[in-house]
Formats: sequence, C-alpha cells, structure tokens
Amino acid sequence: MQTQQGLCQDCLTWQKNYPQLLHNRALFSYNAAMQDFFKQYKTSGDYQLSTCFTSVLGQFFKKVSADIYVPVPTDTRSYQKRGFNPVCGIFGAVVPLYDCLNKRELPVKQAHKNRGERLAMAQPFQANMDKCRPLARKQIILLDDVYTTGRTLFHARDCLLKAVPGLKITTVTLAR
Repeated sequence: MQTQQGLCQDCLTWQKNYPQLLHNRALFSYNAAMQDFFKQYKTSGDYQLSTCFTSVLGQFFKKVSADIYVPVPTDTRSYQKRGFNPVCGIFGAVVPLYDCLNKRELPVKQAHKNRGERLAMAQPFQANMDKCRPLARKQIILLDDVYTTGRTLFHARDCLLKAVPGLKITTVTLAR
C-alpha cells in the first residue's frame, strides 16, 4: 500500500485508527477487465477461471513466501450458492492454504455496500482457536481476492492477532 511518493490515501486514512498498517501487495489493478473477470468467476460461479492467474502467482510466491498462508473465508451462504471460496480457488493451486478463520453471515454482501458502509462494518470473522494455536511465531500471509477499502483485511488480521498475539502478518490480494 505504500507508493514511491509515500503512503497511499487508504494508508493515510487507516493510520488514524491503526498504528500498525497493513503491508498489502496487490498483483493487479482492479480495472474493467478485472471487474469482468470477478463477475464471471464469483457471480456466475465459473470455477475454471480460478487458474487464470496460477502462473503469475507461482512466480510471485517464489519471491515472496511465508510459513503459513491464510485465505479470507467466505460465509456459508455464499459458499453454498457458489460452491467454492473464491480466494481458495485463486491461491490454492499455488500455495498450501491454512483455514483457521470463519466468517459469519452478513445481512448485506460486501459487493452491495458503498465505501462508508464497508468501512463501518463490524467484525465478521471468528478464529478457530484449535487451528490458530500452531500459528504462534510464524510468518503469515493473509490472502484475499480484491482489496477495496482494506476493511476485510484489517478485520481478518485483527481476528488472527486476537487469537495469537504477536503474529507477523502481511497481506496479498490479486487486485486492488
């Protein structure tokens, strides 16, 4: 999230509430083509598209690695409707995923919220404490498909840090 000129606007905004900013790396810009990709992949449930970025991600993760890769979970209703977690689909063929977070059902999907509503969202994640214990003293990369406001990643990071204080967590998203 840091640019050559300094902190991006999101970082400056988040810095007011979080002294420890996210270190997010996004591989692509969220543009019209990426929007079309996600519409087909997530909304239409075209799982075959999950491998579109496998080669690029493979090259990226040869240079950037961690002890454990934690995908941002999807809620049960979305999983049942779609049949898969989009984050796991994108990253699962490239790195071993460690599922230790659960997401509660949200009354309104993130995609249907504006920026202010996303930023005001309450904590949707819950840590599976039995699965979180092995995370102690590990380098974690938290994975998500799209960075929109950063709220989801901050919530997921906070949830992991509450379960296992002192973790070293960075984040990677396919697009921003």
